[in-house]
Amino acid sequence: MNTYTESTLTKKQIREAKKQEGIVDNGLSSYIEVGLALRKIQTEKLHAGSFILYAMDRFALKPHTIYRLMRASEVAKNLLDADLPAPKNAGQAHSIHDICKDDPEEQIELWKKVTESGVPISLSEILKFAEEEKEDADVTAESPEYSDEGIGEVDMDSVHHLEPKEFQTSDADPLPCLKRAAQELQAVVNAIADGFDDLNSLEEEVERLTDLLDGIRIKLGSVQVAA
Repeated sequence: MNTYTESTLTKKQIREAKKQEGIVDNGLSSYIEVGLALRKIQTEKLHAGSFILYAMDRFALKPHTIYRLMRASEVAKNLLDADLPAPKNAGQAHSIHDICKDDPEEQIELWKKVTESGVPISLSEILKFAEEEKEDADVTAESPEYSDEGIGEVDMDSVHHLEPKEFQTSDADPLPCLKRAAQELQAVVNAIADGFDDLNSLEEEVERLTDLLDGIRIKLGSVQVAA
């Protein structure tokens, strides 16, 4: 045990921590066991201090990899619980998370279509089925009226919230969206500078944003190459 788990924990917690750490140490070949072990360590607080700092130090993993393994393993467990085969690697499982997020039913529905198609399963096939599903939904769905339901998820009254400038929005022009996002991210920077210290709660959201930005970069690169 290292200093991240040997202090402030009960003997029972230390025994459980050693068990879960052993799974990560000896089972890096199994993303499901590793991811679930990491999540158990996090949710049951089988560590001292920051979880992400502990995991980086203890297992020599990057934050992106830690969250990726946990999300992929949770997708795989959901599919196994539904009597479906698990994706063969973390990349496939995480792609399902990217498409369906944390909706178990959507994950199961998508994976059923992929596994029952009879084609060799790959990332490209998963994305293909997701696109087909999206196209079907776009054809049948009615255009919803605008609603401000859920607006409370963002604290619009926060002293750090920046009143967005007026940008002309366009479905064909994502630049205004990026500019708006930059304004809100500056509000986060302001909050941290003013003493906001619950940084652990921000880690996973930052990783999600990193994934989105990486996807944008990949798209830009492919467009530039094609041009």
